[in-house]
Amino acid sequence: MKKSFLRILSLLICVFMLLGIVGCGDNNSSSSEPDTSKSENSNSEQSSGTEVPQEGEKVKSTDVMYTFTDKTFNSAADFESSQIIAGLEKLGITSDYKIVIYQTNDVVVNTAAEVLVRFFAKAGISIDTVNSETVGDKQIILALNGTSDEQKALFEKNDIVTLKYSAKDDVSHVVKDGNNIIIAGSNGRGVLFGAYEFEDFVMYSESSDLNIIKTWDFRTRGQSLGFYWNPYENFRNTDITEERIEYLSRLGVNLFFPCFDGSGYECFFMTVVKSEIFPFQRDPDQDFINKVNKLISILTKYGIDYYHWITEPGLIGNMGGDLSQYPEGTTGTALLYGNEVQTLCVNNETVQKYYEEMMVKFIKAFPDCKGIILYNIDCNAYFCDVSLCENCKKAVSSTTTGGLAWENVSKMVTILADAADTVDTDFEVVFWPNIHHSGFELQQLIDNSHYDALWGCWTGTDHDVIITKKTADSPLNDNVKRVLKASKDKNIPLYNGTIICRSECMPQGFCYPFSVAKQLKQMNTWEFTSSIESTGPTPSNNSVTALTMRSFWSDTSLDADEYVKYIMKVQFGTEAGEFMYQSALKTEEAMKVWDKYATFTHPMGGSKSIFNIGDILSYPQVLDKNVMNFSYYSGLSGDYIKDYAAFADLLSEAATLAKQAMFAAPRNQYVRYAYYQDADVGIVRPSCYEYAEMNYATAQFAAYVAQQRVHLMRANAYLSSIESQKARGEDYSKLLERYNNTLLDDYKLQSELLVFLNNQLSDPLTQAPTYFVTASFREAEVKDLINKTNAKLVSLNEQLTEAGIEH
Repeated sequence: MKKSFLRILSLLICVFMLLGIVGCGDNNSSSSEPDTSKSENSNSEQSSGTEVPQEGEKVKSTDVMYTFTDKTFNSAADFESSQIIAGLEKLGITSDYKIVIYQTNDVVVNTAAEVLVRFFAKAGISIDTVNSETVGDKQIILALNGTSDEQKALFEKNDIVTLKYSAKDDVSHVVKDGNNIIIAGSNGRGVLFGAYEFEDFVMYSESSDLNIIKTWDFRTRGQSLGFYWNPYENFRNTDITEERIEYLSRLGVNLFFPCFDGSGYECFFMTVVKSEIFPFQRDPDQDFINKVNKLISILTKYGIDYYHWITEPGLIGNMGGDLSQYPEGTTGTALLYGNEVQTLCVNNETVQKYYEEMMVKFIKAFPDCKGIILYNIDCNAYFCDVSLCENCKKAVSSTTTGGLAWENVSKMVTILADAADTVDTDFEVVFWPNIHHSGFELQQLIDNSHYDALWGCWTGTDHDVIITKKTADSPLNDNVKRVLKASKDKNIPLYNGTIICRSECMPQGFCYPFSVAKQLKQMNTWEFTSSIESTGPTPSNNSVTALTMRSFWSDTSLDADEYVKYIMKVQFGTEAGEFMYQSALKTEEAMKVWDKYATFTHPMGGSKSIFNIGDILSYPQVLDKNVMNFSYYSGLSGDYIKDYAAFADLLSEAATLAKQAMFAAPRNQYVRYAYYQDADVGIVRPSCYEYAEMNYATAQFAAYVAQQRVHLMRANAYLSSIESQKARGEDYSKLLERYNNTLLDDYKLQSELLVFLNNQLSDPLTQAPTYFVTASFREAEVKDLINKTNAKLVSLNEQLTEAGIEH
């Protein structure tokens, strides 16, 4: 929507009592002082016409202390039933209550009622849902901001704050009024979020004084699922079930942005709509279309807006098209890593009409899609190289060479935005201008293009998962400032892309809560009011990282240290929680190794997948003399290698502490927050032990990968020096000895890793499948890693034997 967006500055006062953070930051009743200094998410529900709080007006905050129960239970179901029954008794709620949907037919409010019905059923209680315009007794009232006299009286009597907020703020207020429970929301999502807060209060609060206010520091909170470049779990082979979307909703997500499976084909119009201008193109993929429609339907139920990822123009030579059928002049030449490939030329009139056609057809095919996010010049999307295309030579006046001419990019986004407006003026074409352009050309691109919203990243890329001290102490770079200014000048949304939960850099479920808190605090300081992650968490992890994101999305004033102490205790148990807290501190110490480096230089910044500690894009290759052929390991300074070694050592220490947590964690006590449960696939609320097992295994895997990287870096440095000394006729025996010792170190490491991986397939004591396999890596992934590790051991054994080294 092309509406000016309000800006909200939240002064949130959070009182930490012992280990009881205000609602864990999750069930947080925050004092809030909104004003117009922060931006609205223009894609949320329309405002009800109510006013936001005036500057200086504070919303009442109620502190909620939740305590950890160390009681033992026979099963997760027994734990949940017992907790719910006890909580309902405190509130006086019995089976003669009714859930009342008050004066609305909002689909998300209906979802809130369904969620509560399921919740009560876990305690064996059946409560009916009714629609009513009258407030009675013994009701759980689901109320949207409205205008009836009765509702106004109800809200005023209970100081319900949601009326003071825009419908775009997702604010919730849950309060007990006599025998009634009021779950109020500034919009449907607010009511649903309030239902989630009510559930947590029932299960974990020692108090019967129910009065919870939920606000958000980040108005737009976007996530996808953990499918990013993941061949084992992706959009093609994994069902996006309602349970997975409900998990995102429970995290506070209000925008879904899929990155699909990394193949690139899903990101082009031809995958979902058929062109009449180029009828010879491949037919749309009906299975994919069905899956997108199913996804949008589920997202709508939970009040989450869907945006589609588009990367036109596509390299048609890579997509199976018959190049001979394209009319002369419609195609041009792009350079892909030095190779000439064919792409559609946006300076051709027929191609322009084609994109207009496809944009219009897309909107009509997916009427509930809120917009597209346009990303160019990567993967299978490249513009013509100006020096190789006659059309572009005539149309492009900029001095940019190659495929980066800003005029071509501007033409593409403008064509799509203009076409979208002919169908739906509320449909957003979101543009990411500062990924491949900077300075004067970025400004030209911003000033001379039509778009409806901007995508801006604090680093210029969306793959930076930690903020170093050097980054935090420096002002935002000039390109980001330009995007921020443009969003303000044009009064349009700015969606901030970032990585928190998942990227090619991290193992699934990797636990680094301090970095998450620091990143969101810094983003808030930089006046970003959205946090959008295209990769997203793996729901089955129920990860500490994602829980931390949820809490700091809501309230960036939380004390990170107190929060991490709290979340570790309630997820792992009292004793194990202390070990895991120490593990998190050690992981944060590892992250701080990179404080002296600028953005993209550290191993978890940018698409530096070759230095990552994850498993997806570039699992470390075998250590042998071929490492000399990998230029990315060449030229590294000795200090950088030492820093990476320190990083790896600290990760190993963090893993050791996490292992101690696993041994200390009880098997018959259960984690507090388990927002993803799907009994059909064997995912239920994990015990503290199972949760610790998964977190240890992920930490240990990260440490093993980091150590392998160190060995590869050292080997490259030794081999390079050996070659130099050979050329100068110098003695290189000491360097060769160091190289051989590195081979031996890697052999020992791979041997340990092999035992570790085999243990992940079954518990060494019970022989039962481990929770790690259920909730983190898939079994096929672990088996593939075992095969790769065995192959490395064979190679290392041969090299060590040839060198005459005992091993």
